[in-house]
Amino acid sequence: GATVADICCGTGAFALEALSWGAAKAVLFDQSPESLKFAEKNAKTMGETAQCKFIQGDAAQLPMAPMACDLVFVDPPYESGLAVHALKGLLAKGWLKPKAIVLVEQRLNEPLKY
Repeated sequence: GATVADICCGTGAFALEALSWGAAKAVLFDQSPESLKFAEKNAKTMGETAQCKFIQGDAAQLPMAPMACDLVFVDPPYESGLAVHALKGLLAKGWLKPKAIVLVEQRLNEPLKY
């Protein structure tokens, strides 16, 4: 029943996997219109479109959250520096429920300075 967000979602794999494991709703966010369309196509193929909200935008400037999330996956392009900006936006724009879990994927030696 969790609410999840997939920031820099690409194909939407994280959000769709979470839905397949019982998450109730997912927000899929990406700057690329092509990636977002592909994620939407994948959600439709899996019959999960009604549980998804698709948002196009820059992860460095997240908008106000459409809903607070229990679990967030942030997977920006390596060496882009977007992870820190996304984390700040998640905190400032209401994306996180109390005790939310945020997973950030980045290159092993890439600094994560907040």
